[in-house]
Amino acid sequence: MNARTTAGHKAPSNHAAPQLTAREAEVLSSLMRGDENKEIARNLSCSVKTVEFHLSNLFRKFGVRKRTALVALAVERRVRQEAREP
Repeated sequence: MNARTTAGHKAPSNHAAPQLTAREAEVLSSLMRGDENKEIARNLSCSVKTVEFHLSNLFRKFGVRKRTALVALAVERRVRQEAREP
């Protein structure tokens, strides 16, 4: 049986959080705030194409295909991590 996220996409085989570059983390943070690609690009002083490149890497690392699934997984992992911290 395959593990699935709440958004219905196949989860990565390991449950550890993927290693993100600093820029991927910035893009993910902006995405979690609800920013669109154009806003993210403007805030990070880069092109929309660069944002799309980082999003593509994030989708691959998290094993999802959609923005909503990426955000849902990132929030879920953050909540689990915070629950484990004293």
